[in-house]
Formats: sequence, C-alpha cells, structure tokens
Amino acid sequence: MLEMVEDKTNMKKIEILTEFKDPTMTTIKTDKKRLTQVILNLVSNALKFTMRDGNIKICISDIKDQHNNVTHVKVTVADTGIGIKNEDKPKLF
Repeated sequence: MLEMVEDKTNMKKIEILTEFKDPTMTTIKTDKKRLTQVILNLVSNALKFTMRDGNIKICISDIKDQHNNVTHVKVTVADTGIGIKNEDKPKLF
C-alpha cells in the first residue's frame, strides 16, 4: 500500500515508519478497500504538511473489548508536520 506514496516520500526525503504494537495480530477482518483508503488519506495528508527530511509514523494496535469479546484495530498516523491549530481541531470530526 505504501508504494502508492513512495515517489512523494522519496522526493521530500520523508521516512515512513511502521509499528505493530501486537506482533501476534496477523489477520484483520475488515473491508480492505476502505481501510486502505482511510490509511492512504491520512498518510497523504501527513505528506502534504511534513517538511523535507521529516517522518511519518503509522502505528497499528489492538483494543480488546472484554465485555463484547471482540478486538478492535486502532490505526494512528503521526508526523513531524506543522500540526493543526487547537481551535481547528473540533472541526475535524
């Protein structure tokens, strides 16, 4: 999936780091197309605002819901870009 943004990361010399919090998590039941779309949108936004020689970190972790006996997946994308003004954050979602 990340090969789709490889040209831009090479051009801006941005490193993309990945971290899997639970190495035993090997399979996820999901809509692959939608999950890929969401991650690519987040990474594309991070690329847009990350300066040359910066980095983007994608973290995948699981959240176990003992009450319902299910596990959810949490995807976090963090970057060294300029960030979002505090007054604009409530407008995001």
